[in-house]
Amino acid sequence: MTARGLDRQLRQGAARDGAGFRSYCRATGGVLHVSVRPSPREREVSRNIRCRQRHYEGAKTGRDHRSCGGYPCSCASISWLDGETEQAILGDLLLSFCLENANRALGRKEQVLRVAPAHFMASWVDLPQSVSNLRFVPEMLVAILADQQGSCVEQNREGDKTWFAVGRGFEHNVLLQVFHKGVVREGQFHTQTSDKFDETAEAGLDQLLMIRLAQQLGQAPDKIRGKAEGGEQISNQRPIAELAARHFSEDLRKFILGYADVIPRHSLVEMLESCMAVGLTTILTSVIQLLFEWVDTGAIRSQCDQRPALLLVDCSNGVDRSLRGIAEQSMTDFMRRIERIPVVLMALRLLDHGARYDPQLRKLDTSTRPYSTNWLNLLGDLLHERQEAAKAVLYDLERKAHELADAFEDEYREAAELLRNDRFFPNPVWRIAEALTSLQGRKNTQNNLFSLFDSALLVNRPNGLAIKRAVYRAISGSGRNKRDVRSLVFTDAALDPPRASECSTQRN
Repeated sequence: MTARGLDRQLRQGAARDGAGFRSYCRATGGVLHVSVRPSPREREVSRNIRCRQRHYEGAKTGRDHRSCGGYPCSCASISWLDGETEQAILGDLLLSFCLENANRALGRKEQVLRVAPAHFMASWVDLPQSVSNLRFVPEMLVAILADQQGSCVEQNREGDKTWFAVGRGFEHNVLLQVFHKGVVREGQFHTQTSDKFDETAEAGLDQLLMIRLAQQLGQAPDKIRGKAEGGEQISNQRPIAELAARHFSEDLRKFILGYADVIPRHSLVEMLESCMAVGLTTILTSVIQLLFEWVDTGAIRSQCDQRPALLLVDCSNGVDRSLRGIAEQSMTDFMRRIERIPVVLMALRLLDHGARYDPQLRKLDTSTRPYSTNWLNLLGDLLHERQEAAKAVLYDLERKAHELADAFEDEYREAAELLRNDRFFPNPVWRIAEALTSLQGRKNTQNNLFSLFDSALLVNRPNGLAIKRAVYRAISGSGRNKRDVRSLVFTDAALDPPRASECSTQRN
């Protein structure tokens, strides 16, 4: 079957089946599945669908979720691809250009981990219902790129000078311009069905596959409605590492303007991921450095003086063993230091709770958006007792520490001892923070933190910034133990971006 023939079948199937089934894809639990709410006539048709089904989280959602173990070619919305050859071709194409299995495994029956951003209409494939692993990350990126001053990200007006306009169409946003090929708006703006594809536009095979997949879904997914202030609005909350955030926005803009029109799309997506990995990692390490300094001084360093963590990068691509060893040691020392970050974050939560409900501090009306620097400085004054209300807040925490110690005496004796150990931790904030973190499980909190770093660094990916490997190290008194070591390794693609002339030749 040729690509043109496959596209003809996709278009015919979309016109025939897309209107009959009101379905949408979700990547819940790492499995791409289809949620179908059929009419009586559709239920009769669905009996003939040859798709593995199982109930998925029915107790949590209260809805009938029907899950398929393979790719959408075996689902209800494209059940018209009956031939095994057609299904195999479509499955391989989706796996090559649009979808990625868990652990980058091969095969058409593996769990789907992610949808590649081959086209803007890839956003029609919905996020998981539970987005805890992506909590606030997409919103933070939008806030950084929009660079607004209000408490929430607002729609840009005509005449606003920005490279990343919000709600102003693709032509006003340099990032969306890269992925909007053939998309036109019809009907009312901002609706879930206003984006259409112009069939006369030229698109690559990877884009066309994602477009046809989106057309099968019928419409874009519903918005995520959070409980936070602002409802459907995006909170304009940006990281306290202001300098790293500004550099990230500038790097992304310059990369898109310089390479979007000359690099083949498949390579552009990978390089764009690497660019975001550099920015997010720099922001994350800068925030950690600021928090460590805040513990000692109670103040956040000004933007012009902020610096990311100093880490050695292995530019030999892991070939030079001595250089690789030094890079691993540098990263190991940093990872050992950040093991205390969960305790620092717990202390911030305790101080934040005490400050928000203190009558005297509430009158100050300290702003936390777009940057929470002033609020953290206020919490630092409480921690170091430089604020009048510090005595009342710390006295209340002291009482709670003793109450918790009495409650934990029988079942959690170690936590109770931490809460009472005022000789080692004179400040009750640190006693409660240490105890609560230990009750959560230090291994659990540290693993979550390490997973965050691995995700930001794109560890062990061809376009990633770090490599992780398991090694055996001799420890005195306990023999040889297995542990994971990481090292920053910049690949050739990261060190030597392609020149415009080479990219034009490769594209043509």
